[in-house]
Amino acid sequence: MLRLVCHGVDEVRLSVRTDKTRFPAPGIAGGSPGAAGEATLDGKPMPLDPFLLRAGSELELRLPGGGGVGRPVDREPEALARDIALGYVSPEAARTGCGATRRVPETGRSECMEH
Repeated sequence: MLRLVCHGVDEVRLSVRTDKTRFPAPGIAGGSPGAAGEATLDGKPMPLDPFLLRAGSELELRLPGGGGVGRPVDREPEALARDIALGYVSPEAARTGCGATRRVPETGRSECMEH
């Protein structure tokens, strides 16, 4: 997340063009789409036209995430655990996105864990 707050001047004219806010990055080979980005000005959707960032106003940009590669259920549990530890995937996203898997001993494959 990137946050800009106007200090020291009355106003600044800005034009911000964002990407992947309406249509997030798609996944490939069965992967899930990435998270959409978001741009807000003082907590409301940012205007598309050039605008004035006034003293005390806050522009917040939440950058989009990349799409996944491969079906989450096919991931190795160790790889998912590593991605969680590195902060690439939140524990909540792993659970709700069927990224949290368990190994089925009989088949040697992974399956989604129950939520």
